[in-house]
Amino acid sequence: MVIGSRNLWWVAGTFLTIIFSAFCAAISVQFAWNIPLFDRPILTFTGLLVSANILFVTWFVLARKHLDTAHKYIPNRDDFWKTALFVFAIGLIARAALFASSPILEDDFYRYMWDGAVSAESLNPYEHAPDKFAVAPDVEQLLNQLKVDADPLPTGYEDLAKRGEEALLRTNNPNITTIYPPLAQAGFALAYMIAPFDIVGLRIVSLIAEILAFIFMAFALRTAGQKSFGLALYWWHPMVLKEFANTMHMDVLLMPFIALALLMIISRREFFAQLALGLAAAIKIWPLMLMPFIAKRDIRSIAYVATGVAILLFLMLPQLLALGEGAGLTRFGQDWQRNSFAFTLVDGGLSYITPLSGTLVRLLIAGLFLFFIVRVWWYEKLQVDGAKSLTTFHHMRANKIIDASILTITLLWLVLPTGYPWYTLWLLPFAVLRPNFAAILLTATCGFYYMDFYAQSLPETSFLQWLPAAVCAIPVWIALAFQMLRGKNGVNV
Repeated sequence: MVIGSRNLWWVAGTFLTIIFSAFCAAISVQFAWNIPLFDRPILTFTGLLVSANILFVTWFVLARKHLDTAHKYIPNRDDFWKTALFVFAIGLIARAALFASSPILEDDFYRYMWDGAVSAESLNPYEHAPDKFAVAPDVEQLLNQLKVDADPLPTGYEDLAKRGEEALLRTNNPNITTIYPPLAQAGFALAYMIAPFDIVGLRIVSLIAEILAFIFMAFALRTAGQKSFGLALYWWHPMVLKEFANTMHMDVLLMPFIALALLMIISRREFFAQLALGLAAAIKIWPLMLMPFIAKRDIRSIAYVATGVAILLFLMLPQLLALGEGAGLTRFGQDWQRNSFAFTLVDGGLSYITPLSGTLVRLLIAGLFLFFIVRVWWYEKLQVDGAKSLTTFHHMRANKIIDASILTITLLWLVLPTGYPWYTLWLLPFAVLRPNFAAILLTATCGFYYMDFYAQSLPETSFLQWLPAAVCAIPVWIALAFQMLRGKNGVNV
């Protein structure tokens, strides 16, 4: 049987997706908690992940161009949903392969477990840091030998701390309260109610969030008159499989709300788009930056933005009231820094001038982004004034909102003090609709972050300490510069 060239592209993408998941699941057993960090195959896994990312991005770009050239027509409803169902089925098989895998080089899920337990028991996750409840076995043994009683636990936490002892002892940064906003806590609580202190609960919630995101993205593509092939960019991406299906990073909870906001933008339902972004910001604050892009210059649009912000503030109130020196959100804003190339360079240069260099750079970033958002909002709205028809206007406006969002998120990742690879996945719902080369490239190069775990074993003077962040960021800076020189910040693939 001869396989046509069109089907061959699908076979190649399917093979890459399934093979990556299978290898990831197989190697994950060597990343179990009880295996010392530097006894784990860090470089092997990093090589696997980066290779899969590069191959996948190459496949997507070439397959998209080939399929668009071969079939320029907009598929009918049945063809669209048949392709979407195929993409969904292959991605679901890949996720099933990872369902029983060990999380690779990440342990944030232990914090999710504890937060979910506290929230599900109607307690306040922003009140106490985990180290108030965790007592290491050797410390407990010493206290017993000395016949000294440990400090009593706060009322209501006694049984919870006992049942969640493993999660408490393995929670990173246990001396600070949780950084995760209230709507994220609702997701953690749901996972706890499904399977208390069990990774299965988190995997189920993660999968539910991803399926909802897939559905909203599919409807967004259909509403925009595009082909469902774009869904593969999210649903089959190796970084998505690793960061959401394997390690269950809480950013997965953002995906349905971001995809819903995109659907509402394309459907010209401004109020619901702002509402979706407001809910997304109650999971992670950055979607607040995108709300001005949707707003028009009229009272109604301003009221929509105000409503979204009001809902966000209401949902964030428990966390905002608990802000203080030991609060996770405070610490994150003040001194969190990891895998940042541009920030580290500027901060390092200013440190020779002032000991407050980190604070100054953070303030500079905030000021520049405020100016950038206002400037983009004004400029992008002017660019659609020449539309020849109302339909063209709405189409152009939706595209420019998406392009502005992609540029904003890409630059945000590049200049933030913290550049975790799962942050790059914020881009994918937007890129599904408007594939942008710099953004897609970032989702590929970010896999080099995991080489940082190996670099930690080296002397601080080693150039490899700089290499992961540099390799993640420099190719994307070059791609962005190339796009801007061409005068197309939102250039499609």
